[in-house]
Amino acid sequence: MGRVAKEKSIDVIIAGYAKYILNNEKHGTKLVIVGGGPAIPELEEYATKLGIKDDVHFVGKVLPEDIGKYYHLGEIFVSASISETQGLTFMEAMAAERILLCRFDEGLVNVIKNGESGYFFNSEEDFGTMVDKIRALKPKEIRAIKDYANEIVDEYSNERFVARCLHVYERALRNSW
Repeated sequence: MGRVAKEKSIDVIIAGYAKYILNNEKHGTKLVIVGGGPAIPELEEYATKLGIKDDVHFVGKVLPEDIGKYYHLGEIFVSASISETQGLTFMEAMAAERILLCRFDEGLVNVIKNGESGYFFNSEEDFGTMVDKIRALKPKEIRAIKDYANEIVDEYSNERFVARCLHVYERALRNSW
């Protein structure tokens, strides 16, 4: 979900997904990539080269009001980007109650508590292992992960952001006047 560009490392996901489906003949999954960007032709060619063209669907750019629908299409939200500055897609996916599977990035350790609010993978080699682990979760375990993720998302809500900003301004006024 988002801009499809080289720095998003979507090639890592495609490679990991290729390993996953080639080792799981009855995987029953699709990789859906939502967003526009300059890397689409190269990534489409890469999926073809890996023999998984029919299992990877490039939606392209979607209207803002339709984004939520795409989050709800899947079970797992995946990202290999290690260049996120705001990570809005992570928050949106968590708010949509999707389980996150993201390449490890120091910037995400306050958002993803591995095994508690989502999962990390380290490389295309262990991507499939983590997909299997998530897909094997029991409903009660899935609910616990989604509930914890919702608590984290709440920390980043508009209301909390405004309250924190107001607190900073009030403190500045007390210290300056």
